[in-house]
Amino acid sequence: MGFLALIFCSGIAAAAGSSFSDPAKSILIASIFGMVAILFLCYILLKYGGEAQ
Repeated sequence: MGFLALIFCSGIAAAAGSSFSDPAKSILIASIFGMVAILFLCYILLKYGGEAQ
């Protein structure tokens, strides 16, 4: 999952090209990684976070 996020983030950074500064690219990559991590956490909590039976 992390590898997929890394490929996606590097593709975003490559698509951004030189139109963004380096700090903006870093913030973009960090925010995308954070969003993917939150989605993964939500998936885990929805799948395994129910009441015990």
